[in-house]
Order: sequence, then C-alpha cells, then structure tokens
Amino acid sequence: LGTKPAPWSTSPPRSVTNAAKVLRNGCAQLIALVDAGELAVSAAARLASLGHEDQEKALAGDLGIASCTLFTDWRYRLDDIPEVLAASSLLVHASIEPEPFGLVLIEAMACGRPVVATAAGGVLDIVVDGETGLLVPRGDPEATARAAIRVLRDAPLASDLGRTGRERAEGQFGLKTCVGRVESVYRDILDGEAAA
Repeated sequence: LGTKPAPWSTSPPRSVTNAAKVLRNGCAQLIALVDAGELAVSAAARLASLGHEDQEKALAGDLGIASCTLFTDWRYRLDDIPEVLAASSLLVHASIEPEPFGLVLIEAMACGRPVVATAAGGVLDIVVDGETGLLVPRGDPEATARAAIRVLRDAPLASDLGRTGRERAEGQFGLKTCVGRVESVYRDILDGEAAA
C-alpha cells in the first residue's frame, strides 16, 4: 500500500502545523486524509469523557483549521479500522503521556501506512525511528508538524516507511508470532516446574 504525493508543491498547509498544536493540547491521534483534502482528528475516549473535545474544537477554530478538521468519535470497531486507515496517508500518534502499548500504531503499520509517533513508552518498542516511522519528542507540536510534513511531501519516504512498517507489524506483532511467544512462555514455565 503506497501513498500518493502530497497535494501541495511548495509549502504545506498551515493546517498541518496548527493541527499539531491541537494535538499538544490533548488529542491522542491525528490522521491526515490528504487525498480528501482534510484532516481528521480523533480524540481518545478518555479525553472526550473528560470534556476535552469541546476545548479541542475551540482550539481548532481559534487556529483557523475548523473547516478542514473533522473530530470523530472514539473509533475501535474492528470492522472499520482498515477502511479508515486505507483512506489515510499518514497516522500521527501524538500521545501526551507515555503509553504502555500503542495498538493503533501496529494497526496503521499493518495497513502499510507511515506513522509519526511520540518517542515515549511502548511506542519505542513498536516504531523504529527512520525505518518504520518517525519519532518526535513528546509535547512538541512543531516537531510533530515537521515530521508529518516531511512524510507527506516525500512519497518515496512514505512508501518505504509504510512497507517496512508493514513488514515489522507482520513479523513482530502478527498472530503467529504472538501465539508462538505465549506458547514459549508456557513451555518455559512447565519445563521449570518439571525440573523442580
């Protein structure tokens, strides 16, 4: 699954940089739907339940990106994740707190989508910087925007990140690999009990 070149030729839309500022204020994910000419910002359920979604929408309005920003509900229906990711050119995972495990990154990588992610927590075990995605410092919207713009402007880079990300997702996090690891743990436990 490749990506199409970004629709702008000389400079990125201000909306990408401003969307990164929205992220700093609490949105968990940004999916740039370049082909559709809009940005979709999906706020995590815990943030929406705390009432932050209104703040994010207000900030998007203040930054002048409300007309090209779609705030979606919390998305975790397995039947539509591949469709949403297939429509995107990039997934930005900009957690403001380190996550123990970023499943959405593996989902995006499995769909061949390039990722930009915060370099903290379990993300560091999933994304290999410069190979399967780009890592950015936590809480740095400008670095997030620069990385997103870099991927969106550079179609060969986006394609390479998507390809190697997919290979890593399948090789390290695929069902067969995960089942094998769990079985290995059980074998080790049983072997240890038999030796005792």
